Amino acid sequence: MVQGTFVAALALRDQSFLDASTREIERILLPKNASREFAYDSTPLSPPSEPEPPVASRRRTHRDRLLDKGIELLFERGYHGMTVDALLAAAQVPKGSFYHHFGSKEAFTLAVLDNYDDFHRKTLAAWVSGHDELPTALRLRGYYDELVAIFVASGFRRSDLAGKLATEVATTSEPLRSTLATLIRQWRSQLEVVLAEGRLRGDVRADVSVEDQSAALLSLINGAFVVSSSTRDTVALDSVADAIVAVVTP
Repeated sequence: MVQGTFVAALALRDQSFLDASTREIERILLPKNASREFAYDSTPLSPPSEPEPPVASRRRTHRDRLLDKGIELLFERGYHGMTVDALLAAAQVPKGSFYHHFGSKEAFTLAVLDNYDDFHRKTLAAWVSGHDELPTALRLRGYYDELVAIFVASGFRRSDLAGKLATEVATTSEPLRSTLATLIRQWRSQLEVVLAEGRLRGDVRADVSVEDQSAALLSLINGAFVVSSSTRDTVALDSVADAIVAVVTP
């Protein structure tokens, strides 16, 4: 959670987010009554899926191929390691098409972020709306487990693109930092809606603000992928899944 907090804070530059994460870390460490436990099958209820490229027309074929390969290269090499020449070779498109559609590497990365973030938010929305039989904590855990399945299958590379790039570009590109901050805030807002709805059903703890809970969940998920990218430790990923349930469950 500590690692993930600083990943998000690099882009957000928001003291209140840091304070919210700190409060939740205190609550996790302080003694408390035993939480209710649920039986849960960690296998995603739907098979992991990568973001699908948009339906291509003849005029947009090159753009779509560049975006598709751009996601792969950004996860594999990062922003500074991805060169335009490497992108053109991977997508097999002429240089003129790249500059016609995007104009610069920075503008291209902004377009990739928008494309990938849509997949990220749709995955959370699908788990929340498509599994009414599960309590909120397990819907969130199922969403996380689906992200983990994609992450592990990709060789510990594909996680949250906004979080991955925040550590690299938040201090070097203001347009990218601003976009990353917007995406992280949208993700957090989406989590807060889920938590507020769960509180109305009585399956989300009410002694903690949804702002603190959303900060903790976002930090846990980001931190899990940052740490596991280096350790390749799936046991640690499972521990974070349990922590997500603990943060949410009354």
